[in-house]
Amino acid sequence: MGEELMKLNNAISDAAKEIESSTFAIYEQSCDDKNLGISCYFLAQAYEAGEGIAKDIKKAKYYYKKACELGHKEAYGK
Repeated sequence: MGEELMKLNNAISDAAKEIESSTFAIYEQSCDDKNLGISCYFLAQAYEAGEGIAKDIKKAKYYYKKACELGHKEAYGK
């Protein structure tokens, strides 16, 4: 049973990575193509914290600025 649990755990981990990758793609598309400030803000937070993606302060600042320009108030002062 230990081997089966390890395989299940790996399958779940792989699926979670795919979902996370898809989520970032949706946020990027809705920020860059649809100009949704909240998506830009979520991207900025993720890049700032390195959550689910490599930490990148330059990209975080870019997305915070874009969120501000789109009127997302929570991004002000970031």
